[in-house]
Amino acid sequence: MTEQYLSHGHFSLWLADEAATLAVGHQLAGILRPGLTVFLEGQLGAGKTTSVAALAEHLRAAGRTVGLITNDQGRELVDTAMLRSKGFATEEIPGGCFCCRFNSLVDAAGKL
Repeated sequence: MTEQYLSHGHFSLWLADEAATLAVGHQLAGILRPGLTVFLEGQLGAGKTTSVAALAEHLRAAGRTVGLITNDQGRELVDTAMLRSKGFATEEIPGGCFCCRFNSLVDAAGKL
């Protein structure tokens, strides 16, 4: 993965397995710059949380501060609990998408 992906603003990846998902998380962490925001989307079980956990671990190991915001349509977000158990500062936006709950997204980012 190279910085060319970042210049396009949006890209999609289909990964074969968990090892590939973890590798992408680490690679993405290597090219992120302070101030960038990364949104991940995908179906249930696609590997979003696995990838973001790998990315966050890599950034934390490099001495960077990491803040995460999780989102789901439900009221209890399992991903939030898992990421917090790994020691990450994590806020959540339950009960609706980011676009419908934009003010909540802004508030959550402010808490981090």
